[in-house]
Amino acid sequence: MGMVGLSLIPMQITRIVGGTLVVFLPLAIAWLIVQSQGTVMNSGDRTLRFPTAVWRRTVSLDDIHDANCQVVYKTALISIIDAFNKPKRQSRPKRQYAVNLSGEFGSRQLRFGSKKRRDQFLSVLREYTHCRVTRWT
Repeated sequence: MGMVGLSLIPMQITRIVGGTLVVFLPLAIAWLIVQSQGTVMNSGDRTLRFPTAVWRRTVSLDDIHDANCQVVYKTALISIIDAFNKPKRQSRPKRQYAVNLSGEFGSRQLRFGSKKRRDQFLSVLREYTHCRVTRWT
């Protein structure tokens, strides 16, 4: 009787792993598709589309009232390269440039990898909206 119980364990593990893959694999694919499209501003229909968790949010440009900037230091995750390389000195946290948007839709923080991209976004935002833009850094 003990042998029968032990032989069922691999089946249960296979069922759990298979069920987990069925749930999380489509979510991971959806997340990759949504994040890869990035932030898109459409001047024709005056909308801003940006990624959230596993879907895209669309906001009218007229609903954006305020945009302010800040620098965010990302230290929680390390890159794959840093994981395999053994740095001789302590690595610095990664700097990201953020724009905090607020308006009738609520608030949302958009992050950019470079200051140039953030400033390009703010220039286009200024051109197509009447929102107040504040630069902290």
